Amino acid sequence: MPENTDLIDELDVTQAIRELYGLKDSDMDLPGIAERVFDLDTRVEQARREGRLTRYARKDSRTGVVMGYCYKRGDLHRFLQTQPGFRRRTAS
Repeated sequence: MPENTDLIDELDVTQAIRELYGLKDSDMDLPGIAERVFDLDTRVEQARREGRLTRYARKDSRTGVVMGYCYKRGDLHRFLQTQPGFRRRTAS
């Protein structure tokens, strides 16, 4: 299993999208940006349901009870880079 830094909790997908595209808090107020981020978040969920993106269960090692779900960071980033509508911000 990957280290915890290689995992993104399913509740943090929006933050991961913002990180990948280099969006700051202030960018979310720009026209259309919040809608695009929400659309990408929706596409992640749709891809998971269709089997194109794997969601992993986080289990308590002692009890085996599922504590939450997550995605591998690399898998999520690779998927997002295939989606239209956004270009990754380049380093300046």
